[in-house]
Amino acid sequence: MHQRGMSDDDKRFHVALENMRYCRCTRDNEALLASRIWRDSGIDDRLYQPRFQEVSVITAWNSHRDAINEVRVRVFAQRHGKRLYKFYSVDEWGRNKDSASVRQAQRQYDSIVDPPRQSNVISPKPQHTLWSLAPSLTDHHAGVLELCEGMPVMLKYNEATELCATNGAEAVVDGWDSHTIAPGINMLDTLYVRLINPPWTVQLNGLAENVIPLTRTRKSVQCTLPVEDLVVSVQREQVMVLPNFAMTDFASQGHTRPDNVVHLAYCCNHQSIYTCLSRSSSLDGTLIIGDFDFSKLRGGAATALRCEFRKLEILDDITRQAQMGCLPSTIQGDSRSALIASYQAFNGICHVPSVVHPALNWSSGSDAELQPDFTTSDTLAASMSGVPSEAGSRASYTPSKKRAREEAWTPGRPPIMRRNPLAVRDTGAYDIDSLVALVGTTRVSVLWDSEDWSCAYDSLITILWNIRIDRGLEWLRGAVPGNQLFSELCRHMDAPLLDVSALELIRNYIRDILSHIDLRRFPRHGRIGTSVSDIITFLFMSDADEFRFTVAESQCATCGSTSVFDSGPGSTPYWILLPSAATPSPFSDTQTLFDSVLSGVIGGTIPCQLCSSPCYVSTSCMSAPRIIILENCISSNTSTVVPSATLRMRVSGETHCWTLSGCIYYGDNHFTSCYIDSSLQVWYHDGASSGRNCSSGGSLTERSTSVSVSRGRSASHYIYTLPAIP
Repeated sequence: MHQRGMSDDDKRFHVALENMRYCRCTRDNEALLASRIWRDSGIDDRLYQPRFQEVSVITAWNSHRDAINEVRVRVFAQRHGKRLYKFYSVDEWGRNKDSASVRQAQRQYDSIVDPPRQSNVISPKPQHTLWSLAPSLTDHHAGVLELCEGMPVMLKYNEATELCATNGAEAVVDGWDSHTIAPGINMLDTLYVRLINPPWTVQLNGLAENVIPLTRTRKSVQCTLPVEDLVVSVQREQVMVLPNFAMTDFASQGHTRPDNVVHLAYCCNHQSIYTCLSRSSSLDGTLIIGDFDFSKLRGGAATALRCEFRKLEILDDITRQAQMGCLPSTIQGDSRSALIASYQAFNGICHVPSVVHPALNWSSGSDAELQPDFTTSDTLAASMSGVPSEAGSRASYTPSKKRAREEAWTPGRPPIMRRNPLAVRDTGAYDIDSLVALVGTTRVSVLWDSEDWSCAYDSLITILWNIRIDRGLEWLRGAVPGNQLFSELCRHMDAPLLDVSALELIRNYIRDILSHIDLRRFPRHGRIGTSVSDIITFLFMSDADEFRFTVAESQCATCGSTSVFDSGPGSTPYWILLPSAATPSPFSDTQTLFDSVLSGVIGGTIPCQLCSSPCYVSTSCMSAPRIIILENCISSNTSTVVPSATLRMRVSGETHCWTLSGCIYYGDNHFTSCYIDSSLQVWYHDGASSGRNCSSGGSLTERSTSVSVSRGRSASHYIYTLPAIP
């Protein structure tokens, strides 16, 4: 909070904001906020007072920001008697396939409209349409800037942090250099702005204090057209500033505003409202435009947010005691989780520091909420050591659940461990030959999490675990060099040799990492599905030079130009099979389709860089990856793809042979898989029905449909591996 006032009303405002932070506002707090609401009734003239007339309004939506800026730019120029100047951007059609990855280029080609053209020059009619788009539709890179001297602007790019020219910095226009590119169309060369309250004084030679120059920035922007929300890619050159008569709640973070005008009607929750109002330095300087939903300020914060606040309070108390020199020596740790755990071990998990907001008082909270963080790495380390410890106990892992289902799962109850040939405590030096002999009659798989759906992870990790048993850990480690996530997976692949329950810990570890990367694509909790394709992309992508094993070449049939570039499989051994009318037979196998993809017969085209005509891409291999994954994209209007038992490909004049080692199936919103060992024995996995053991499915033939479908589910991915070198 940024409050500086000391009046009684300011103190009440401070209390209201503190309660708002935890979504626990009282009726008194709401009455205080209601007193600062301005309504267009013709009686209340507070919004028209000089102190509020040119203040930037904080709002929730970018579209509202653009609408306010468009109106108030003209009002500002008229009020101050200034002439408005329009400065246009320089645009060219962007290339949708700037990426070296063919797969990424094809994905962008499907999602972005790429107009047919002879060059990248934009003709006048579409150019004026692009210029007319609001900044919220052009990645905040304005097509037309209307400016006058003294106008407030906001920087939208980190131009130079040493000059305080950062994204979100506020300034006023001091002058500019420009030139004419067409009759009536001017383009900025340099915009000079004077920073408002920078962290330190900026002085450049030949310029006044706090005046800095901003030049045009060339950026690839995605422009959303007002026709069916079509998106086009444009290379745009423009000075990256916007008029500052309105800003979003996100952009307002970090600002302290003596005069703070806010529009809260479209704020989604108490956190957004708190962000807007906490910019104020006093209650008297706060003005709320129109009514808003007070119910968003009541009911309490979400469990996860409340737990985070509690941890911050504990860390704050630890810091205070350390500064005062009274921190007990037993409270220590090399990470946040370890430090909090030692604090709770010393004081008890129900101990509450002396100064804590009542909404956070956890002295009588549930055990599930108050348990320290679960540290997967420590648990895996303890599991590998073979020594029982609290960190390695399942009882210490008590994830928070939205709904308790005691009949199916109890947070504090350790799982029932079934005896398994792999769950041996004395494995010596991990003799792989003896372990392979043990798995001759059964194969181990990953248990399904019915509360936090995990089938996408289970199906893939089950195959990788059995590959590790048959091929060896060193072979698996070398499969994807340069991928940190895959290295983390392999680093813990010895733990299940001592306790197979570590497979679930490894799965949760990978889930935690991916959910932090992209929570939308990789939800961590709840009965929400995850795409196996997304997991494979993150797990098998590598930028290591030794892993770029393919090169692609395209030749245009129209103009004859050729291009050589790294293909999609150059950074990941992941091909997508797209059967079409060009498929050689109505009942094709993966070998035939794979050869067609490499030769460019099928699998999509890319536009020529010179004439934009479609070009087929042929791919050649420079080295042999240890794992090849084929995604089987089958729709109702295409033929069935049967997996070949082997996959052959020439690499540098030598033929290499991969064997089919696994299939992943999808159907009824659930993933399953099968593993195929060196004797072509098929082992089916379904963590929801078969538990930890795979079920035998017979033997694989050279060209068989037996593994293309499993229990009514079609195969979505085929996994091939090179034999391990003795």
